[in-house]
Amino acid sequence: MTTVLALITDSLQDAGIIADTETPSASMGQKAFRLLNRMLDSWSTEDLMIYNNVQEVFPFIGGTQTYTIGAGGNFNTSRPINITNALVRDTNNNDLTITIWDYEEYSNIISKAITATIPLGVYYNAAYPLSTLSFWPVPQDTSYRFVLWSWKVLSSFTNINEDISFPPGYEDAIESNLAARCCAAFNRPLTQELAIWANESKAQIKRINVNVPELVMPSAIRGGNESTTFPISPSILTGY
Repeated sequence: MTTVLALITDSLQDAGIIADTETPSASMGQKAFRLLNRMLDSWSTEDLMIYNNVQEVFPFIGGTQTYTIGAGGNFNTSRPINITNALVRDTNNNDLTITIWDYEEYSNIISKAITATIPLGVYYNAAYPLSTLSFWPVPQDTSYRFVLWSWKVLSSFTNINEDISFPPGYEDAIESNLAARCCAAFNRPLTQELAIWANESKAQIKRINVNVPELVMPSAIRGGNESTTFPISPSILTGY
């Protein structure tokens, strides 16, 4: 395990901004610290950089259609980047998948006030700082719970001496990509070697995180009686 300061120091040395035996000044360290948190915030918008697809369970409030979600919301948790799955769970822990609608699909529901025991679907409005979840029909039975699977933001850091804890591969990608960003921020030329390192280390994370589907070839196209599946290379999906 390492610290944020150690990672920042390594990145500044990699970029040639400070010598291998030097440590960053307080102002230089704070600038690189801000660059680091901005980079992680930017990576949180890239689905293949997200490693934490989190399951959370929330109670329904009878007769309530729309819930806020985020720090301090009705569902008090970190604001989701994206919802990957939504379910309703009964008292026996049986799960029923419900539909995740986009804006157009939800807006086309004419009678939004219709009630039922459990909802058939949910619309996620990714507002900020609090997002909203709107269910239809309006759920009435509070013995059921809402099960949410969602991407969460990559953790930012609160201080420069904080310990770093990421899955394998992330420290390498963070160090090299922060070094590349520091080149621009501190007016230092970006070497080809550093650019390749930054790109390849980030691409490797995307290869690990990609969920590879299978391509189904219908029998009518193949001229046979059975459909055939073919694996798709992760490089096709990640672009690397």
